[in-house]
Order: sequence, then structure tokens, then C-alpha cells
Amino acid sequence: MSPVKPLPAESLATVCDPQQFRFETTVELEPLAEVIGQERARQAVRFGVGIQREGYNLYAMGPAGMGKHALVRAALEGRAASLPTPADWIYVNNFEQAHRPRAVRLPPAMGSRFARDMHHLMEDLSTAIPAAFETEEYRSSVQAIEEEYRERQNHSFEVLAEEAGRQSIKLFRTPSGFAFAPMRDGKVLGPDEFEKLPKNEQEQIEKLVAALQEELQGVIQQIPQWRKESRERLKKLNHDVTMAAVGHFIEDLKKCYADQPELTRYLDQVATDVVENVDDFRKEDGAETPQGLPAPKPTELHRYKINVL
Repeated sequence: MSPVKPLPAESLATVCDPQQFRFETTVELEPLAEVIGQERARQAVRFGVGIQREGYNLYAMGPAGMGKHALVRAALEGRAASLPTPADWIYVNNFEQAHRPRAVRLPPAMGSRFARDMHHLMEDLSTAIPAAFETEEYRSSVQAIEEEYRERQNHSFEVLAEEAGRQSIKLFRTPSGFAFAPMRDGKVLGPDEFEKLPKNEQEQIEKLVAALQEELQGVIQQIPQWRKESRERLKKLNHDVTMAAVGHFIEDLKKCYADQPELTRYLDQVATDVVENVDDFRKEDGAETPQGLPAPKPTELHRYKINVL
């Protein structure tokens, strides 16, 4: 067996000739974008990202700091640069089934643009709708509807009171509603005075009061219907005012996306939902609406936000 030869000190390091380098210091060099000594790993990653079928995955394992993430990301970016730009995908609210949002496929970069446009739309509507309901024209229309409802009631009771008066019967309000009482010489008869009347006259007055009571009940039964009609008119007024404030904003945005049927349909649904939930826009933080409704929460308009994937 040959003896072991001693290793000289000069063999323990490689000496490079500085003249072979074309830089003064490494500061002048571009950072190295590759992982040193991982050629097989690079080949495996390139092979993996080149597979065009679904169901395949890459799993990178190794000690921390080896550059696994950088290696895979560089391979993906290089592969992506040679492929067509992928489509955008967004989620929009499903107004019929809120727990099942709708996915919409859009051309590249359109998803973010549409999300910005919807954000600006909500800002515009949050200003335009309250302003529309604060006009003198709107207030006058609401007052006219309420006055017509009150006049309808008052007129019906006045007609009934006049009819009762012609029969010497007085119609008056009580804490519990309305009541009739007989009169003589323009004065209401008290219970004792009524008892002093002849029996046949008492019976005649009681028949008159009974008939008037039926007419009174007929008027009272109509009040809920009149109130309903008044509310329907107010609802239609609010619908018309909202559409006038919202319509041109929605139409302008639809023109921008006229070549995207999914978005134009969605914008139509937004318009309908805004009209149905107009109070979400009429209320202001820390304030009350003209009808004294509570202030809104910021989350009430989140259903119009666009989720860009």
C-alpha cells in the first residue's frame, strides 16, 4: 500500500486571474436569477409547467433558503410570457340568490376596469339619489299625496256628519273613535234627556243611529284601502324619482360594455335592485332621512362590489 501523500496548502483554494473578469466589483453585475447546482430541479420544473392537461401538480421539497419558490416562479413567468394573456374572471352578486354569486369571463384587463367603474357608479348614485329626493318638486309631490289621503278621509266623515245632522244626529270624535248622539235645537241630548223622550221617538232615533253606524263602518273599512293606495302612489313616485336619477348613469355604463352581454344584463339588475332598495342610498351616516329612517351601514352597498380574481 502506497503511503498517503500530504496535501499542500496551495491546493486548498482556487486562484483566479483578475484579468479574466470584465468588471471591477460584483456590484456591476446583474443578480443571478437561477438556483446554483440544481440543474435536474430546473429541468423537472420546466417539464412540469409545460404539461397542458389538468390534474398535474408540482411539489418542491428541500431545506429552507434553497430557492424553491424563486425557481418555480421563474419557470412559471417564463412559460406565461410565451402564452396568450389569459381572460379575466370576476364574481358579481346574484340578486336572486345572494349565496350563489355569478362568475363572468371577460377579456384581459377588463375585470379591474369594470370593478373601478362600478365603484365610481356607487359613488355617483350615493350623491345623485339623495339630491333627487331633496328637491322641492319631490317634497311637493309627497305633500300632495298625503293631503289627498287626509282630504279623502275628512270629506267622507264630513258627508256622513252632514247626513246625520239633517236627521238631528251629531257625529263626534271620542278617545276610542266616533259616536252618534241625538240633538234637539242644535244641542246634544244627554242620557237623562234621551230617557225622557217618548218611547216611539227613542226607537226611531235608535234606528237612525244604527243606520248611520253602518255607514260609519263602511267609511272606516275603506281607510286601509285608501292608505294602501296612498302608499302605492308614493312608491311609484319614489320609483320614478330614482329611475330619473339612476337611469342615465346605468345607460352610460352599459354603452361602455355594449359588447359584453353578461355585464349589460348585470347592470340592468343593478338598476332594478337600486330602485327596490333606494333607502340604502337616501340615508346618510349620522343623519336621518326626511321620513326619520335610521342611518345606513357601509355594508349595505357591498352587494354591488366586484370581486376580481
